[in-house]
Amino acid sequence: LQRCSAATGTAWTLHGLWPAGVAHCSGPGFELNTLPQPMRERLSQHWPSCSQGSTDAAFWEHEWIKHGRCLGTDLEKYFQIALDLLEKHSGRCEQTTGECRLCLTK
Repeated sequence: LQRCSAATGTAWTLHGLWPAGVAHCSGPGFELNTLPQPMRERLSQHWPSCSQGSTDAAFWEHEWIKHGRCLGTDLEKYFQIALDLLEKHSGRCEQTTGECRLCLTK
């Protein structure tokens, strides 16, 4: 999790959902239009790009290509899992500033 003050004030936002020990797995590409509009709105709110000059969609694509395909789910499920985990665990980071990494197991 990260605090992306330009986009969300002081709220925690997602930086990614990274399966341990793997990256750049093969799988389907990123197709923004396959995500339902309500999910895209939630992603814009809770998973914004904190990099100046980068769009939210470009950030989501990067995270999907590098990490998401390694989770073994489809695109929508990957982002839904990440949003659910943010909602469930962001309170564990309240005493932290800047960045908070949570290691979760199944």
